[in-house]
Amino acid sequence: APTANATAATAPAPAPAAPPATVPVVNALTGNPLPTSGASSCGLTEVDEPVRDVSFTSVKGEPLRLSMLKDLKKVVLIDFWGMACSGCVENLDAYQKDPDFVGNANLEIIAVSRDANKTAVKQFATEHGWKFPVVMLTPEIQKALLSTGGDDLPQVRLLDQKGHLRYRIGSTDATHEKVKCAVDRLIGK
Repeated sequence: APTANATAATAPAPAPAAPPATVPVVNALTGNPLPTSGASSCGLTEVDEPVRDVSFTSVKGEPLRLSMLKDLKKVVLIDFWGMACSGCVENLDAYQKDPDFVGNANLEIIAVSRDANKTAVKQFATEHGWKFPVVMLTPEIQKALLSTGGDDLPQVRLLDQKGHLRYRIGSTDATHEKVKCAVDRLIGK
């Protein structure tokens, strides 16, 4: 006959308590979830830093200013790249092929080359069919945007519609998927 101790040993263990339900914090005006502790669902850390106005001139001679894009309420993706950086080129090619990026009225892409030869950069961008502005790195751009993070490539900076730096994405996280996630978050998709 089984003893009381043997019966107790075969009894099922009580189920673990369910984790407490968390209620997401949302923006009262839009209903969109707000980031908690600077983290985002993209696995990237959000910041909120003003950026001084910067002028760009594309390798094709087209002028552009950050303040103009802020006035248009655009999210600005600034990708620092180099011709010898295969990951950089893959990302820029992916942006060009992504219909959510190229032709998006709410997004401006600016590719900032760290190469020294403007003619070679212009030819390279033309060969890849990039429709977004390609510019050369200047001390002004370096000071305003690139000095806020790492020096390895690619480096991505995302500015919100108010012209504030919201994401500083270093080379290990600067994948098309993570950048797209952050862009979608800023645009409100």
